[in-house]
Amino acid sequence: MFQAKLEYITYPHKNEYSPSDYIIGRFRTESSNVPAKYRNGKQTTVFSAKGTGIPTEKKFDILLEGKWNFSEKYGLELLVNKSDISTPEDSNGIKLYLQRFLTGCGVKTAEKIYKKFGQNTLFVLNNEPKRLLEVPGLTETKLRRMLKNFNSYRQYQDLSLLLADYRVSKNSIETINSVLGEDAVKKIKENPFILEKFRGFGFDMLDTMSIRFGCNPSEPLRIKSAIKSVHKLAMRGAKTVFSDKTLQTGGNLYINQYTMRAATLTLLNHRNDSKVTVDQVTKVICDMAKEHELMGENGNSYLCDNYIHENKCAQYIVDVLLYSNCKRYTDEQIGSVLPKAEKLFGINLSNNQKKAVKMALQNSVSVITGGAGTGKTTVLKVFLECLRELGENVERELTLAAPTGKAAIRMTESTAYPASTIHKALGLVGEVDFYKSEDEFDSLNSNIIICDEFSMSDQFLAYRLFAAAPRSSCRILLCGDVGQLPSVGAGRVLNDIIESGVVPVTMLNVIFRQASESNIIKNSHNIYEGKKDIDFSKDFLITKENMPENIAQIVVNRYLELCHKYGKDEVIVLSPVTNTGGVLAVPKLNSLLQQAVNPPFPTLQEHSFHGCLFREGDKVMNLKNKVVDTIKGDSVDVCNGDTGTIKKIKKTTDGWVCQIDFSFNRRIEFDMDDMNDITLAYACTIHKAQGSEWLGVIMPMSSCFPKTMLTRNLIYTGITRAREMVHIVGEEKVLLDSIDNIISIRRNTALSFKIKKFYDIEKE
Repeated sequence: MFQAKLEYITYPHKNEYSPSDYIIGRFRTESSNVPAKYRNGKQTTVFSAKGTGIPTEKKFDILLEGKWNFSEKYGLELLVNKSDISTPEDSNGIKLYLQRFLTGCGVKTAEKIYKKFGQNTLFVLNNEPKRLLEVPGLTETKLRRMLKNFNSYRQYQDLSLLLADYRVSKNSIETINSVLGEDAVKKIKENPFILEKFRGFGFDMLDTMSIRFGCNPSEPLRIKSAIKSVHKLAMRGAKTVFSDKTLQTGGNLYINQYTMRAATLTLLNHRNDSKVTVDQVTKVICDMAKEHELMGENGNSYLCDNYIHENKCAQYIVDVLLYSNCKRYTDEQIGSVLPKAEKLFGINLSNNQKKAVKMALQNSVSVITGGAGTGKTTVLKVFLECLRELGENVERELTLAAPTGKAAIRMTESTAYPASTIHKALGLVGEVDFYKSEDEFDSLNSNIIICDEFSMSDQFLAYRLFAAAPRSSCRILLCGDVGQLPSVGAGRVLNDIIESGVVPVTMLNVIFRQASESNIIKNSHNIYEGKKDIDFSKDFLITKENMPENIAQIVVNRYLELCHKYGKDEVIVLSPVTNTGGVLAVPKLNSLLQQAVNPPFPTLQEHSFHGCLFREGDKVMNLKNKVVDTIKGDSVDVCNGDTGTIKKIKKTTDGWVCQIDFSFNRRIEFDMDDMNDITLAYACTIHKAQGSEWLGVIMPMSSCFPKTMLTRNLIYTGITRAREMVHIVGEEKVLLDSIDNIISIRRNTALSFKIKKFYDIEKE
């Protein structure tokens, strides 16, 4: 490491005295560490340093270590992998150091400490801090308060140095530091696999750490981590360790025990020096089973939480179904209010829709499902009006919820009752809320609970919903389209509830006259039924092209046309992929569309946040549920999937910030760290679009996309996001072949079986 002096920050940070996630600083050094070819005979070298956790102190020299690079655009750069504040050696530097890092240490106290220990001051501070009590006037209470900030800083720096090679974010380091405590570095070195509980630490990363720290490949903690990782890979999907295509596509709650053991051995023995045996893995599996970290059932293996979530969810559904004392209205009572509701809304329900309303009024748990244009929203409106006519206090007792913010807004617009995301309704705002025990859950103080787009709900969210519901008194109505994509998380809850056969279900299958005139609706139903009879006319068009670069350009041109017709907030490009797909992947499309729709202009400020260029006027999407303050000071929710427009980008004393208008009086200022959760939104994945709608949808279709991504329910979900226009750009054969691919519908779950089992037990 060599010493350098920070001159200024070129890539901003959040707080002057806290290393940010990633910074670029301009430094000056006289060190001979700089390669001679870059010094050009000069004594002083000026360069840029890039990296995470670089101290931003200007009063002290900074120690840096990294790899030199020369860029024609930016000049000499140091790609930093280690950094720290250089310990000062002169008296003034030592006193400044004390004032900076010891809470409440002023000029006079720093003078006293230096007078007592002289040049040994910082050695005493780092190695024998209790000796500071020898300084006149320092009490134990005052010293404890003074050392708190210093210890926290040193722990953070030590942890940052330890994890510097693994690109761990500032927020993650702070979380690890707070959870593992003052011995965090020691604990990680002894057992890096303790980090598996934190997001972003997969088995491969931890295994690399274990090699670095000299861990034994047969160490039980390593084997246990691999076993857990195999289960998590089955939840997310992985080709590297599974041959079973169901496990490759993810969403699985359990794994066959033999498959699990074989996959664990594959994961453990990919290193040449690792020779873990079947017996060693079997022993750890047995130990984990004894400790209830793994649960076995019918020859399958669950992580404990997944097993609990599935079992409790099944039991709670049956509890509401059989024991809720909500009112179950008679045919006569329903017959007296249903015509009034129809008259109020000026509609005539189909027989199937009437059946759905009746079913929801006569049961404590029920499901309404159906494709686009079959009238699910109409049924909800009539159902709520009937409840009101029957004397129930709908305004006070109702919880309306959906998995996404846009879907919740649509519920509010269609029913005239306030709706929220399911996460907000359940109090799942911060990361810590996801790890609460059941007795800490927020309760739903509502006896009428309606959840829309419930096909998006994973097993965890469904468990939290039924655990929070007042099961002895509530009525729950679940709505969704089983033809859409399954949940991102593990499970296939809506399908399983329907397939259990014990929860009343109405399938709306009549396309109404207005909807039947739409090729979007007709084609979507054909696709859902596996038919390849696609009518490319009117509101459902195709432009055929094979070359990905040409497809991308046509997409851009068509986007501009539809923006002129509908406005840019009502047009979206939906791609199946984020990383693969080349020019047709979401990030590349967003860059092309940004250049076309919102090109650089002298009056438009722009700035790169975390490697992505944002410009005033850009359409953006939020990627994380959070509660934030508006620029007016009001506290509001911003949900995963909410879209907005960048109104202002400006540089402040704390760095660059972005003002984004998410509508509904939600104009929010995002700093450097917050912008990590913001992305351009001219294009997005079909998965991310679920629960949202636009007037115009453009979908590229290319053989450059992985075939495993192109499934029937993905295509169905994409085209049903459009209300007025779908334009397919690319290869018709790719679209038609996708209709035959239904593999992602299969998942290893047992919720259906368990609902039926608990129901039969209770009915005996």
